[in-house]
Amino acid sequence: MQSSRGLVAIILLFCQVLPTSAASAHLRSRARRKLHSWNLRPSADTNFALAFSGKPQDLQTFSVIVWGALLGTRNDTKHHDGLFCILRYGPPKSSWDEKLRGTGRISNTSKPREEAPTWNLGTLVTGDDKTEVSVRVFAVDEPDISEFRGKKLPGKRRLLGEISAGLGTLQQASRNSVDGKALFKLPGGGHVRLTAAHGGVAPNFGLADYGLSPTMSNEPVAAIAGQQAVRVEDISGAGPMILGTAPLPPALQGIWWVAGRPSGSSLFSFGGPNNDGSGCSLGYISGEKNSYKVRAEGDRVIATSEPTGVEKLVEAGDMVYYFEFDNAVNPRFGQVYMLFEGLSMGVKEKLRESVMNSQMHLLPNGDPEYPRSLVWLRNSTFWGINAVGDTKLVQVIDGMGQKIEPAWSKLIASEKDPDNRNYPGWMFYKSLSPATSPWSIAVTEELMQRVRVHMVLLMVALLLLAGGLCTACTYGCVRLRRTLQFLDIWQHDKKQNLRRSYFIH
Repeated sequence: MQSSRGLVAIILLFCQVLPTSAASAHLRSRARRKLHSWNLRPSADTNFALAFSGKPQDLQTFSVIVWGALLGTRNDTKHHDGLFCILRYGPPKSSWDEKLRGTGRISNTSKPREEAPTWNLGTLVTGDDKTEVSVRVFAVDEPDISEFRGKKLPGKRRLLGEISAGLGTLQQASRNSVDGKALFKLPGGGHVRLTAAHGGVAPNFGLADYGLSPTMSNEPVAAIAGQQAVRVEDISGAGPMILGTAPLPPALQGIWWVAGRPSGSSLFSFGGPNNDGSGCSLGYISGEKNSYKVRAEGDRVIATSEPTGVEKLVEAGDMVYYFEFDNAVNPRFGQVYMLFEGLSMGVKEKLRESVMNSQMHLLPNGDPEYPRSLVWLRNSTFWGINAVGDTKLVQVIDGMGQKIEPAWSKLIASEKDPDNRNYPGWMFYKSLSPATSPWSIAVTEELMQRVRVHMVLLMVALLLLAGGLCTACTYGCVRLRRTLQFLDIWQHDKKQNLRRSYFIH
């Protein structure tokens, strides 16, 4: 089922069918009539609740390790099928659910009935001494034996407790402990062993001093966030998009303008973490291949001039951009793959190799059109054919949150051109935090109405295409069958004639 949905998404991705019906024209005209009134009113929307707090230069990099737990004093761990933990971090005194899913890391599961599990879960944390780390410890209950063909059902996880502490407290406790592994008491009994360290060099940072690398087992992907709108001049380093900061290398920091796309501009950020999960937008390069993932419909990492019905339907395939860079500290070259995480692994790997293959090159001397901005040049091929023109990733906001001229002014001018935009001056992004400005809400509702009409027209076009193909195949099969019958009759008559000729002679 997932494969079929993803296949439909892929077909629609490359069939950029635009609506030409009267309904679409009516919506376009309504949007243009309303734009004048929207542009005359203030639209500053400051409800960026999920954006980072504090100045970018105040953010620091910490390494946190959950070594394991000591649970021998508890009665509720005598019978289990394994123990594991999940770590998240966020603002001080925030609840578990308020901490972003993208910060979540999952440990391995210990052996059954083990009372002192060893996890060695290591992760990077960006923040300050007040940033709070929370660890939840779970037991996997022993599964029941199903009566249906003796199949063993998977066990259910059971929360044993949660501990929370600020990074400053974790560091102090680590320094004061004998072996550098601080003990934190778990509610209900037992302890969790933690270590926090500061600094380090990419890609393993402070974890390298302990012989560890960042844990790559992440929390599952979250649902795609809701559509939001923002005036382009209101975008800044403070939000609503996530600003790319350290520990990302300088060549990937800030916010980037994807210029040269035929379907309109977009803004892109390598910043993180956000609420996507599944290893997307971690905020740092990781792994042996210096890799990084960004979700195409991710939380506050991509903004577009105008989403279309195609993009809405592609959500079924959950497309992500997967980057592999030549260096974790000073990248100059990157390989980009387009993956559909909604597909099965086998199909996904095949698509990764064959559908889209892009390369990014950092221009060593910049671009004369955008002085003072870092510029990446990207070329894309589909199935080995360079059918898409080259695009540029132009840095319009740097890693300190400062807007870069003249690139920023050129972005503003491009987005406010009424001849090339249905919603000049507006950009659209996905976020858990809803916009509060009435004008942002109004333009989002107008956009979603157009997107729904676009989706309906695309589905109708797809059904008509499928119907036409089925009709053609049916007609071809009928004609082939008649041809084969005719050939059989002809062969039979020929054999009969040969037999008669043989008997006569």
